[in-house]
Amino acid sequence: WEGSVDLVNYLVKENVSLKGLKVIDLGCGHAFPGMHASMEGAHVDLQDYNEEVINDITMMNVIANLKGVEHQPRYFCGDWGSLAAVTGAKCYDVILTAETIYDSVATNRLITCMHDLLKPEGVAYIAAKSYYFGVGGCTHDFLKLVAEALPKRTITQVAHIQDGTSNVREILLLSAEQ
Repeated sequence: WEGSVDLVNYLVKENVSLKGLKVIDLGCGHAFPGMHASMEGAHVDLQDYNEEVINDITMMNVIANLKGVEHQPRYFCGDWGSLAAVTGAKCYDVILTAETIYDSVATNRLITCMHDLLKPEGVAYIAAKSYYFGVGGCTHDFLKLVAEALPKRTITQVAHIQDGTSNVREILLLSAEQ
């Protein structure tokens, strides 16, 4: 997914330090952002809804590409609604997620999950297409939903990617609680 590449490119370009932080990659798939965080010295958890994705794709990608890192990732599968009960609530410094706001039902679950998992001083980086044609999700609606659901935080667009190879894409930053 382009969003994963965009997100890692943004983190590198902006020199976002993840060393020593507790990070989760939500909806990780191939786990490109999560592996980047792990290579930067973060304590990383990788989550995807599908157990098959974790077992057949995520783990295989990590085994092939994360040799010699200080902290090996932990893996979680299942719905975002039950994740805090397994990982612990309010325990992450950073959430990374890419291409996860394509559906309004999933979007609301993602927002609740971010609220449940992030420490008050934690932040989230969300990579997404501006519009997901045919499925209803878009960054504009996501920004409004977050503003309503998480009034102690702000969410802003920090990158706009329009390279002519795909749909317009964005990186959004969910701030620490104010």
